[in-house]
Amino acid sequence: MKKILVPTDFSEFSANALNFAVHIAKKTNSLLEIVNIHFRDDPAIKDETRPKLKEFLANATQACDVELVDIEERKAVSGEISCKLTIRQGFIVDEIISYSNQESVDLIVMGTRGAGVMKKYILGTNSADVIKKANCPVLTIPGRARFNQMNKIIFPVELKENVGKKVLYTKKLFNQIGGEVRLLHIKNEDSAKTDEKVKALRNNLSEVGLENCDIHVVDMIENVSKSIEKYSADHKPDLLVLAPSHHNLFERLFGKSVTLRLAFHLNIPMLSLSGKFD
Repeated sequence: MKKILVPTDFSEFSANALNFAVHIAKKTNSLLEIVNIHFRDDPAIKDETRPKLKEFLANATQACDVELVDIEERKAVSGEISCKLTIRQGFIVDEIISYSNQESVDLIVMGTRGAGVMKKYILGTNSADVIKKANCPVLTIPGRARFNQMNKIIFPVELKENVGKKVLYTKKLFNQIGGEVRLLHIKNEDSAKTDEKVKALRNNLSEVGLENCDIHVVDMIENVSKSIEKYSADHKPDLLVLAPSHHNLFERLFGKSVTLRLAFHLNIPMLSLSGKFD
């Protein structure tokens, strides 16, 4: 990993996400790219409104310069990490995706506001859209999550999926950070079928050089989402990994409102492995 992108609006949620990103940057010796995005001067805006908009943008840019320099100074002192600070104008999701592609970013870290203000998407409109469109993994940090450590990583898997490359990426990343990855399967079938699928999964993992992975199988409680919620409450992971693709666990989870509890009630950061693995 070489580059970590952190979009910021200078809110407490962005600052919280930045704390997580700084820790990862230190452990992986990565460049921290902090980007602020605000509205662009749209040609469709009426002429009488344009002077006020330009004044607003000028003031916003000046304020951003001050905030970004402050971030750079604080983070340089705290960890001597390398920072790159950028201000862009445009639509938030479009600019995040454009910037991450242009700069070949390896990871995007975003703060989210939490269940109380979410209406349309589980992770909020911007975060959900970035997850869908990004060509790199996206780490979303719930507003009330507080950085302590990233030692215990839970990766729910469906045994029918070929997840070898995704697990390999996750284990390499968290080996650098100092975390241990546990694969979790929620079963709703007899033990014989599950044993066969676990064997197939281990074969898939061995193809990418992973032997003796920790795979924990638990019985389903009502549905997959509630089962993961219960497991997380009992085992208190520091981070949850999801591997989105069509018709798999991620689609089923994020298509249901019950996942609000999973994503925010437990306040667990979530790493979405999208883009490069599709």
